[in-house]
Amino acid sequence: MKEKFVPHIHHIQEASLKLPDATLWPEKSIAIALPVAGKSQLIHFEKYNKSGTSYQYQWTYNGRIFLKSE
Repeated sequence: MKEKFVPHIHHIQEASLKLPDATLWPEKSIAIALPVAGKSQLIHFEKYNKSGTSYQYQWTYNGRIFLKSE
């Protein structure tokens, strides 16, 4: 049975450094591969429309953690 990977906050922070600009990214989500304990683990992020407009987005992790947009 495959165990579900639950990242620590430092894994999320490290993966977030590799995220592209959310406004320019064409998809609604992205998965960033991160090496953890000798294995490649995927951390999934979703786009969130932060201002109610159709052109400003930022990334979230699990719909709960908002990541600073540059």
